[in-house]
Amino acid sequence: MGGQYHYTMETQTCYCVPLEDGMDIYPASQWIRAVQHNAAVALNMPENSINVSVKRCGGGYGAKSMNSALLSTACAVAAYNLRVPVRMVVKLETNMEAFGKRIPLYGKYEVAQAVAYTLGIDISMIKIKASMALTSPNSGKTGASMASDGITRVDLLEDVGQSISPTVDIGQVEGAYVMGLGYWLNEKLIYDQNTGALLTNRTWCLLFVMPWSLEEKMQDQQKTGSR
Repeated sequence: MGGQYHYTMETQTCYCVPLEDGMDIYPASQWIRAVQHNAAVALNMPENSINVSVKRCGGGYGAKSMNSALLSTACAVAAYNLRVPVRMVVKLETNMEAFGKRIPLYGKYEVAQAVAYTLGIDISMIKIKASMALTSPNSGKTGASMASDGITRVDLLEDVGQSISPTVDIGQVEGAYVMGLGYWLNEKLIYDQNTGALLTNRTWCLLFVMPWSLEEKMQDQQKTGSR
């Protein structure tokens, strides 16, 4: 599985206010502990001097977990040295180059073993069949239609049980679909072979409608100095 971008509604951002005996930090983070610990280490302060407050943060899918501590720590150091409140908001290109993606991974998953274990039967009784419209009609884009202009409608159905926050649940479901859509549209991370810089640092392109490959386009842009 290749790398994948995180398309959150906001990029990485943080607001820090220096105090007489510590720091108030207001990050967009899914991991308060990481923000507090890293700021304490960077500022050489006890952790109980770092006050981290997050009113709400949803739909990050990991983008606002450990990655958010990179920006919040830099923001805290700036506020500490300047002795003034500091707010940092990362632009999209920088966010995608430095923060906004999952790294590629490789894994194996044995479907037959999982089914046999769940059903409590011998693995020899499990048969893996090819996908068919009769048995698995939703193997493609469920409730979606694909045309030359892209997806025009999507109907999503999710059983969330007894919802504590319907608005958050809707955001999670919609965000999960969009990230999956990114993989369906051949999302790919491309790096400069000489510098290692990420070249695909904006919204994705649909490779199947491009008259030339994305790699060739990036190489051409490098030669001309344009983006």
